[in-house]
Amino acid sequence: LDACPTQAFPAPYEMDASRCISYLTIEHRGDIPETLRPLMDNWVFGCDVCQQVCPHNRRAPEAREPRFAVRTSGPRPRPNVGEILTWSVDDYRRTVRGSATKRATFDMWRRNAAIVQENLRRRAASDRDGDRQLTAQTERFRRSEPPASAGADTRSRQGA
Repeated sequence: LDACPTQAFPAPYEMDASRCISYLTIEHRGDIPETLRPLMDNWVFGCDVCQQVCPHNRRAPEAREPRFAVRTSGPRPRPNVGEILTWSVDDYRRTVRGSATKRATFDMWRRNAAIVQENLRRRAASDRDGDRQLTAQTERFRRSEPPASAGADTRSRQGA
């Protein structure tokens, strides 16, 4: 229950589908609430967190049925959001043909891709800010005097 990125499970045996990433990206036809967008992370179509943390799935054997294999054509498990944002309607139709992913409309795919792209931008900016902070801390550390006890400790080890 705690693994759900959007806290769609407020209590055991309760689910708030309006917070579920799979519902939002596949079934929800309108705008996705601003508060849930960052929680979607990089999920363009559906979400596998429930499957990943389910204790029953840990013991499940890998499917050998060819129809369950990852497709070599059509939408990939982690589609390129930049590519989706440039799709024409014909590109969309060609990509989702014969796949359950056609459940999400052309506009929904583009909406989801735009949200994911914004999340990726936000993460990259945060990473850059973190890198800048780390660099600044490192520079302050390099310029600072070593603590007196550190010098004494080094000298005592050298004389031993």
